[in-house]
Amino acid sequence: MVEMTAKEESSGGADAQVAVLERAIRELADRVAAVERDGSTEVLCVDAPGAARLLGVSRSFWLKLSSSGRCPAPVRLGERTLWVVGELREWVAAGAPTREAWQQIRAERKK
Repeated sequence: MVEMTAKEESSGGADAQVAVLERAIRELADRVAAVERDGSTEVLCVDAPGAARLLGVSRSFWLKLSSSGRCPAPVRLGERTLWVVGELREWVAAGAPTREAWQQIRAERKK
């Protein structure tokens, strides 16, 4: 948590609050940059544009694949439609079968 310095407390008012917020934003940006540098955070799910980027296709092509049942089924998280990154990798490694075939492959693997 970012707290006010003595100087910020003595100045009081909105300027002090702005200074605290600016410092908090800088600290958060530094943390995000550190995580990005060391790769300690792995993305688990991606939206349609993210899935398209992973596979090197356009967003519209990805959505056509999805609507025609030619890729893994998405998951819903609240109002968001997402695809599990690990499943996308496995799907591609399996030769990018249709959704129906992919579900059968996954069911066989679970046995």
